[in-house]
Amino acid sequence: MDVLTDADTAVRAPRDELGEVFTRRWVVELILDLAGYVPERDLAAAVAVEPAVGEGAFLGPMIDRLVASCAVHGRPLADCQSSLAAFDVADTNVERARKLAVTRRVDAGLEVDTAGSLAEHWVHTSDFPLHDHFEPGTADFVLGNPPYVRLEDVPSHLSAAYRAACSTMRGRSDLCVGFIERGPRYALEREHKYGCRMASPGCPWGEQVR
Repeated sequence: MDVLTDADTAVRAPRDELGEVFTRRWVVELILDLAGYVPERDLAAAVAVEPAVGEGAFLGPMIDRLVASCAVHGRPLADCQSSLAAFDVADTNVERARKLAVTRRVDAGLEVDTAGSLAEHWVHTSDFPLHDHFEPGTADFVLGNPPYVRLEDVPSHLSAAYRAACSTMRGRSDLCVGFIERGPRYALEREHKYGCRMASPGCPWGEQVR
């Protein structure tokens, strides 16, 4: 897992209650490159997961690379139905991400209806750490920027659910810990990749996450 900590790489949104930290495009591109999510690979044959899509900082470039990969490997864009899976707990983010996906695919030459169907298949409303979305090892890539919310700022019933689902969320913790624990479960094989941006690798919960 590649870790970037420069404070200049992110811009915090006013909606801090969602824990959104917007990652700059060059940082996203770097993480995708380091993970090997590149057009030279047949990305339509791979499965890439974005655990917390937010406003699409990772999803947009991932779609661009997926489209470019289809061109390189002579695949129709319709082959990509199972190539991406993106999640977010906020309905507004899911709607925004689906619109982004439709725009990217239409710009690449896909019919609007087909692009809309793909977007519905790709982007889902779900609280990622609390659900089993795939069998372990299913994903070739897990890529994204987890939300940063202190557990003491989360309603008690949700905090208890996160702690029950994620063994690393002990003591004082942050919601991102659950995402960082759960994400790699879907990319367990040696050649599979997990890449994310972390704000504080020296934080108290770093050791249990490692």
